[in-house]
Amino acid sequence: MITDLHKHKIEWDLLGYGQDIIENYKGLTIKIENSNGDINLVLYLDGFEIMSTRKYEHNMAVKCVNDCPENARVFIGGLGLGLVPLYLAESNKTKEVLIVERDNRVLDIIAPKIEKYLAGHYPQFNYKIIEGDAYDEILTNGLFDWIFIDISDGTPSEFFDLSNYALTKNGVFTPVERINDV
Repeated sequence: MITDLHKHKIEWDLLGYGQDIIENYKGLTIKIENSNGDINLVLYLDGFEIMSTRKYEHNMAVKCVNDCPENARVFIGGLGLGLVPLYLAESNKTKEVLIVERDNRVLDIIAPKIEKYLAGHYPQFNYKIIEGDAYDEILTNGLFDWIFIDISDGTPSEFFDLSNYALTKNGVFTPVERINDV
């Protein structure tokens, strides 16, 4: 069962978030947005909004986790703010999760916060965050029961083809475009 996103926001605040601009690191900026009392984190890379914790992003992450098979080996292309890994940990549906992120700034800033949060709240969650390109890593790490791709430069059609080689027989491929209408 996925709990309220605000629980995670409050706990993230304990990890060092709390001011209007949380991080400003080599073109990666995380801001706190307050819109009519709804508090959200917004991730920018080089001035472009990449991800937020707004309701539609929350709904997308929840839908993803609901679609993930039980006892799944999971591949996630793109870490972003880490919503999908957080919700996967809470769901207890996975046996192993591989998260691939190519942007060093996201790895330097977001990954340690996610790792600290998961270690404190879901120590049994079996995951690994690696630096790399999802295009390359999807074919070099075995077969997966569920592949979720949410990368900032879209989900090119090549991932559809690549996923055929990286999925188990009954595996599921979910690019973010398929669920953006939640």
